[in-house]
Amino acid sequence: MMFTLEWFNEILWIDSMPRHKIFVTGDSGQLGSQIMASLQGYQLISASSHDFDLANLRALSEKLDSIRPDIVVNCAAYTAVDQAEQEPERAHAVNADGVGVLAQWCAHNECYLAHISTDYVFSGSKPLFECYSEGDATKPQTVYGKSKLQGETNIASVEGLNYCILRTAWLYSASGENFLNKIRNLAESDPSRELKIVHDQYGSPTPVRALARQIQVAVDEKLHGLYHASAGGYCSWFDFASAAMQQFGIECNLKPCSSEEYPTLAQRPKNSILCNRRLADNKLDTFLNWQDELAAFSNA
Repeated sequence: MMFTLEWFNEILWIDSMPRHKIFVTGDSGQLGSQIMASLQGYQLISASSHDFDLANLRALSEKLDSIRPDIVVNCAAYTAVDQAEQEPERAHAVNADGVGVLAQWCAHNECYLAHISTDYVFSGSKPLFECYSEGDATKPQTVYGKSKLQGETNIASVEGLNYCILRTAWLYSASGENFLNKIRNLAESDPSRELKIVHDQYGSPTPVRALARQIQVAVDEKLHGLYHASAGGYCSWFDFASAAMQQFGIECNLKPCSSEEYPTLAQRPKNSILCNRRLADNKLDTFLNWQDELAAFSNA
């Protein structure tokens, strides 16, 4: 193959093209930090939830005006599910009101918005082992779920906004506060200690690395609308903990228990199983089955 001067000039021109600027919110959280580490092909700017407080509406707009992003990936959220029951105003300020202002800014400035939502927008009362698809009726049972659903509504109601909402569930990573790290730390600190794990709540454990991979596709393709984005298959929390400890080679004493034996301030859905129907229909679903995702996570 002969490389001509025109060929080299074309390559240089492509390399010199300005890259789109992505603003990642919530970069100190487990998902935001993973996106900053894995998103490719863009100019990345980020801020923590402390530096970019969605509840501070005036400062929010001023920050966006100073950055002028082409794309916003919103990972910032109020995620303290139980605490939200005691701080409903704060939860709604961050997850609903702030998200609405963010969406308005993006629409007015022709900025693409990728927003992360949750399985908590559903009641969890669907018959077990039937998954929730994007078209199923929402009926949140908690303050957290209601605030996240209102955030979705605020986004979808903004005229002219190019956006995607990705609902996910049961996120875990090697860092940050999540179920997997909590169980692993407890098991390693005292292998003989009995750890009771709920066995009657079902969902799809999803590593943040896999979700970040799917977000890359969503941003690259400029997906529009609502999508479910979680690992394939389903299991109970007890199943997940057992499989994870076996995968890590950690000796421990896990015992199944019912939700009634482990009461929480906010009601947990019995069925959090999401199916990625719209991603699959568009042949853009990058997730593996949850067991395969767990194996890939442990071998990374």
